[in-house]
Amino acid sequence: MSLLLLGCAGNEVDGTWRHPVSDAPSGSAYELSLGQYGPEVAGLIRMFQPAPAGGDVYARPVYCTALSDGQVSGETLRFRFQDLEGVGLSASLEVGEGELLGTVVEDEGPLHLMKFERVQSGVDKDCEGRTETLAVHGIVHGDDPSPSLRVALVYTGLDAAGRFWLPRKVVALDDGAPSFALEVGSFPDPRVLSVAPSDGSLRFGYAVFLAFEDRDDDGRWDRGILGGDSEPVLGVAPDHALAYLEGRASAVYPDRPELLEQLVQNYSLVRVERASDTGEVVRLVPADPATESVRVQVPAQPSAIPFLEAD
Repeated sequence: MSLLLLGCAGNEVDGTWRHPVSDAPSGSAYELSLGQYGPEVAGLIRMFQPAPAGGDVYARPVYCTALSDGQVSGETLRFRFQDLEGVGLSASLEVGEGELLGTVVEDEGPLHLMKFERVQSGVDKDCEGRTETLAVHGIVHGDDPSPSLRVALVYTGLDAAGRFWLPRKVVALDDGAPSFALEVGSFPDPRVLSVAPSDGSLRFGYAVFLAFEDRDDDGRWDRGILGGDSEPVLGVAPDHALAYLEGRASAVYPDRPELLEQLVQNYSLVRVERASDTGEVVRLVPADPATESVRVQVPAQPSAIPFLEAD
């Protein structure tokens, strides 16, 4: 295919580019965020799922990854990246006036003709698609809550020192009601993530909702690790958790691909499905945080918090 080649300045590819822009896509949409440094080009590519009718397709990325081997040679931009499923792709795009036009080829797969249009000239180097704020709300069921009850979102994970717990969000109940609301919008600490042994970029995080008695009213869950008094767990959400995913779900736990197969990138509120006979978690199913409340049961049944036995 012959393309019209137009001259470009040294910073011609700097900025944000989208495919498509004017038409609502029937499939996935893409965004390039590029910075050019001489002949070298670095940047990100974000993928967006089709939006509901009338929605903004670029409102929430579902995948974000860094480009590799980015380079401008003459008037041709070339780079590589991996898609959501880990498939490698190579792009060869001619630099025109406000557009990039050319081909994206899957490794051992089909060729796609794609056009990107520049939407802004600024260079954005963050994969914000993996860290948008997720708002979660819930309610405490059971015994009348203590005035010092707090709800904590606690990640579980393993590092060189063994199992540990990190309260990321601690909130009090709303005045006059046994309900709570919290927002999550930052990367989890890398130490709390399970990493696929075959690829360190495929990572999964899991957090539980706990209710504890904040006896010293400092907004933290004191567990006596450094010699202080521990604050008791009062309740737990038996049916909900928070999940975080980077990469391919099936590759994080290849021996149990069904566990995470329904999860998308970034944070997800999930319903926890367990085996009826053993109580083992068998699947995490995405839940809509706009319509579904997290139920924290007080007091907590020991069978609902087996993870605390590892302390």
